[in-house]
Order: sequence, then structure tokens, then C-alpha cells
Amino acid sequence: MHHHDFVEIAYVYEGEGLHQIGDQCILVSKGDLFVIPPGVSHVFQPLNLKEQAPLYIMNCLYKPFLEKAFSWRPQLDNVCRAA
Repeated sequence: MHHHDFVEIAYVYEGEGLHQIGDQCILVSKGDLFVIPPGVSHVFQPLNLKEQAPLYIMNCLYKPFLEKAFSWRPQLDNVCRAA
């Protein structure tokens, strides 16, 4: 588990796995998109720890711009998920 002081946008572009975020564990697969607010602890893990079924995540990290967007939308304090 880790957290950041910036907004992280994470896109699952291959594989299946778990996204542990806060006290939740979410099944993820190709095409899932997450917007993770600053300070939220999380980790991605593949379902299969063998190299046969890797989990690939593309991350974009934004500090100044999106940080302000979260300040005016309090309902975004939790993870936003779009499949």
C-alpha cells in the first residue's frame, strides 16, 4: 500500500487483478479507469503472481491542476471508477 500527495489516474490496459484501496478490494480488468485523490492508500496486484498473467497499469500523475478540481467536488473524496 502507498499513497501520494497528488491525483493519480490509473488505467488498466492489460490483465486482471485486484485494486486494494483504503479498506476496499476491487476486481479490475482491462479498460478500467481510476481517479485516485491525494492521500488515498492503494495498491494494484495481479490475480496470478506468475508471469503468465501480468497486470499492466498506466499511470498519469497530476498535482496542481486536478488537486483544485477535487477541492470543489467533495463527493470525489472517494475513488471514482469508470469501466
